[in-house]
Amino acid sequence: LIGRQLSYLICYNCNIESLKDVLKKLDDKKNDVQRSVDAAKCNGGTIKDQVQSWLEEVSKIFHEAEELQTKLNVQTWYPSLKSRYSLSRKAKKIAERVLDLKLDEELSNNVANPSPLQQLGSIISSDDFQHFESRKDVVNDVLIALRNEKSRIIGIQLPA
Repeated sequence: LIGRQLSYLICYNCNIESLKDVLKKLDDKKNDVQRSVDAAKCNGGTIKDQVQSWLEEVSKIFHEAEELQTKLNVQTWYPSLKSRYSLSRKAKKIAERVLDLKLDEELSNNVANPSPLQQLGSIISSDDFQHFESRKDVVNDVLIALRNEKSRIIGIQLPA
């Protein structure tokens, strides 16, 4: 118990540097996930709850780290054993929280659920569009081709 308490004082610089290292790695991971989230939102996907809560927890950790950095800047002007102990302990605790905060690799690559497909009626609901019986067969053929998993490319040729 006393050894751990003393380690906060002895390993002060080590704990601060360790925190900076894990925060840098966490920031890189957060940026990657945030880019995936932004891309998924642009594609109309809904972000998974686990990803959203992970991003919120990461924001809390960065807020705590900023507060600690502010205290570190003040502490450099007025060093004391008590403040060094306290700041070192907080840095170690935040670093441990970062290491415990994991986002599954599978989840970080798949951050959103795909958006539900719109019904054909909602896509073709323009006032300028006129429904012709001759188009029904063509629309049905296109829908059948879209549902076929073996089809990779579907070409539609419009009259010239």
